[in-house]
Amino acid sequence: MPQVQNPIYKLNEKPIDRDFYKDIKEKYNLVSVNDIVWMKFTQEGVLGVLGVSNDINFDIPNSTDYDSLDSKGYWRFNTSGIIVHSVGQQWDEEFVLVFPLKSIPEGYVRGDIECGIGNYLIENDIPILDYYSHKF
Repeated sequence: MPQVQNPIYKLNEKPIDRDFYKDIKEKYNLVSVNDIVWMKFTQEGVLGVLGVSNDINFDIPNSTDYDSLDSKGYWRFNTSGIIVHSVGQQWDEEFVLVFPLKSIPEGYVRGDIECGIGNYLIENDIPILDYYSHKF
């Protein structure tokens, strides 16, 4: 896969919304807006989660009511937000690393790439708070 130059997207310059993903898809000629791997960090600089798809968010509980549901019956908070909250940290909302997955090799899907990156980081002693986030 071709290497991505400068994968940092400064969020104060570009909010994460539908246009954010659409712009990445067009700029990198991706098959889908979901063809990205992203990493979010805490304000303390700890890698909180490694994910894939067009679902970057900074949701975090404001209490220990981790089992609350939204109006549609879905979990209100995701695992990474709960973990970050439970260790007394906050998301760094100033940036997120985004890696467009252009030219995914035949026989692989984006989740395979996510898993490989996560395993590589763990094997090289880079901790991920939501350790299982990349282990689909």
